[in-house]
Amino acid sequence: MLIKWILYIAGIMAALLFIKPLVDEDILTLTKYHRMAILHRMLSLRNKLLPSIHPVSLSADADSKALVEVIALYHPSLDLSDDLTNNDVEQFRYHSKRILTALFPAKSSSCLIQHHIFQLNTNQVNIYSIQHQQINDWKCSNQPLLLYFHGGGFVFGDIDTYSCYECHLSKSFDMLVLHVDFRLVPEYSLEQTIEDVITVYKVLLDVDPNIHRRLIGMGDSSGGMLWIYLLQWIISNNKPVPQGVVLHSPWPNLDYLDDNIRF
Repeated sequence: MLIKWILYIAGIMAALLFIKPLVDEDILTLTKYHRMAILHRMLSLRNKLLPSIHPVSLSADADSKALVEVIALYHPSLDLSDDLTNNDVEQFRYHSKRILTALFPAKSSSCLIQHHIFQLNTNQVNIYSIQHQQINDWKCSNQPLLLYFHGGGFVFGDIDTYSCYECHLSKSFDMLVLHVDFRLVPEYSLEQTIEDVITVYKVLLDVDPNIHRRLIGMGDSSGGMLWIYLLQWIISNNKPVPQGVVLHSPWPNLDYLDDNIRF
């Protein structure tokens, strides 16, 4: 056991010895994303060659173990206590944004972003059109759409955090991406967050009743849970469902949420 730990520490020190200069934010020859990608690949290779020396669960794959190490090297651990202050929330959002923007691919100069406001009655929701090279009108009947709900535990996430990834999606799928900047907790309730995504879907259908035929939904983490909620609302209210929905590591367990939320 002692030998395994010695090998583990030696592996970490060797990786840091060669990679530490790349962690320096003053080095601009490589983007932070590429620097982290290089470090991740090296640590992943070490985990594949010496899988038993890593303290993380043996059931995790080499890439997952490496990702945990990379995040720990670059950023402090993120935690929210029960007695939150405004500063706690802001610091949490700041560090979360740094982590995600570093992990996501760099935003291409050909990526374009356009702001809209969707309004239904008194509720206004900030929406962003994101597309590679040119922004087409989402109202156009032949324009395929990707409606994205971002993750972040309902606490963090915005257009600045996710635009790099959404630009990558737009280019990869050759689609117009609609980013929803829904309201976040603790400033707002989860019920208001859900109200925002329902408002967006209602506005889309009001403009084009057949928009579901050219719309794909996507969300990660808590954004995946929002899609689960929205699909429940869609079915309960006999609204047309999208062509498909892609959920990345969604939160499927809704038991702990407010019992007062109804559809």
